[in-house]
Amino acid sequence: MGQRSDDTTASVSFSETLTGYVDYDETDYEAAFRAGERAGRRLALQLQITAADVDRFIADEQHPAQVAGWVRGHALGGSIEVEGGEFNVVVLPDGGRRMDYRLRFHDGAGRPLTLVGHKELPVRPDGAAWTLYLRVLAGHVDAGEQSAAPVIATGIAHILPGDFAKQLTTFRVSPPLRLDALARFGAFFAGNLWEAYR
Repeated sequence: MGQRSDDTTASVSFSETLTGYVDYDETDYEAAFRAGERAGRRLALQLQITAADVDRFIADEQHPAQVAGWVRGHALGGSIEVEGGEFNVVVLPDGGRRMDYRLRFHDGAGRPLTLVGHKELPVRPDGAAWTLYLRVLAGHVDAGEQSAAPVIATGIAHILPGDFAKQLTTFRVSPPLRLDALARFGAFFAGNLWEAYR
């Protein structure tokens, strides 16, 4: 394992692809997913997540990783670039993880939207480990404004369980010798799954 250099900030990045369905009337996640699936309202996310300072990301829940990439949905106008995205990991009291996403973009008509979502990773993961529950909100919305923002769409997107191992192969650390930072980020990010899949 690489030696840590205390005066060198380490960053970690990884890629993530999720696919699912949304609905514009239903507000319950499961009901929206089923209605969207019946209507063919597919949503896909292709994201690149970067924690520019691993130590700070782990130590401070209010210091998010940055997210770039694309949101794809026919009703949104096709492939839409994420203009400003944030990703947080919170360690739950039972040792599980909650991953929060906030993606700001404009739809094909130029209207500002924010996708907010969360995944929960239990201590003993099952299929829920790969499930993102999401809403698309009107406007570019911060956390404090979220409860009052109009909901445009609700749905669920998944990482297929077999693709999680592939996702772990996309993890990169900079500087490359800071393997200690990669290991600490991985354990913080995925808990028991990190060692199970590495």
